[in-house]
Amino acid sequence: MFLMPPSGFEWPFPWVPIRDENEALQLPRMLSEEFGDDPPEPFLVDELRREVCPEHPLHGRSCLAVAQAKDDPNEFVFLTDNPAFPIAFVHLTWAVEKSPTFPYTLGYPSWDEFKRAWTSNSG
Repeated sequence: MFLMPPSGFEWPFPWVPIRDENEALQLPRMLSEEFGDDPPEPFLVDELRREVCPEHPLHGRSCLAVAQAKDDPNEFVFLTDNPAFPIAFVHLTWAVEKSPTFPYTLGYPSWDEFKRAWTSNSG
């Protein structure tokens, strides 16, 4: 079970809830076509699975994309079944990675910690 945001949760800047994954993937799809790269997977969780290597902390974990950054089309918040960090900031690379440091990921143990980290980052 995922640790969903509490009722009435106010997302700190730059985060907005994902209402339509198709819309969230629109720019990466256009860029992949323009540059001749492999297109992203149809769903963000599938793209995350494609990118992570076996040593990455989200490899083999159940995840759910819940938010995207207003100011960077590569940054997302995923809920995870990893008890060390049920909330994860992920900067997708849109490529298969061989290093566990990519895609860059930061985990948070609670919604309070997530909000505190991003509120202090935006100030």
